[in-house]
Amino acid sequence: MSKLFGMEYSVAVVPPFDSSGRPDLLAWDDAMDSHENDVDIWATFHDDEAADLCEPVLRDLFKSREDAARQECDEPVFICESVKPTTAEKLDIEYFWQDILDLGNGFDPDEFGWSDTDNTGNEYAWNEDALEKQVPKPDDYLSVAMNDLRVELECAFNPCEISPSEAEAFALEKFQNILRLGIQLYRKKDDYYDY
Repeated sequence: MSKLFGMEYSVAVVPPFDSSGRPDLLAWDDAMDSHENDVDIWATFHDDEAADLCEPVLRDLFKSREDAARQECDEPVFICESVKPTTAEKLDIEYFWQDILDLGNGFDPDEFGWSDTDNTGNEYAWNEDALEKQVPKPDDYLSVAMNDLRVELECAFNPCEISPSEAEAFALEKFQNILRLGIQLYRKKDDYYDY
């Protein structure tokens, strides 16, 4: 779990003026309704002990900036939040079985030309919980991953029931996760130089 520290504040919304120099109150109401607080994140910790050690220093930093912030905005608030890990922070083989292959929707290994054994040579435990711990062979991983990416890309090209930007974000996140997990599972570290 990650811990975030920073400051949240709200800068006053100033009304726009019309051509005659008077405030446009309708536009101001719209601006007030859509206004969101500003957030400055100063630090993100992925280690609880480090976060606990640094928290007093970050609280002192907030106190030192609080008076200046009050002159420019409404009441500043110190942020100290715990954030659940995202998919980007934590990927394992279960992500493959649940999100890439989507085992719950049914899967026919023959349809994808899968081998009878996993990457360690063991037969797949199709009807057992142990299946989600097995790592498929690289070619088997790629056959399913390419199919899943194709579906995500088709959705991004012609989104249905979500906005185009959301569809693009989903496709990009899926590509990044497939790539990261594939590297994590299959890259032979001894075969590459560190740059």
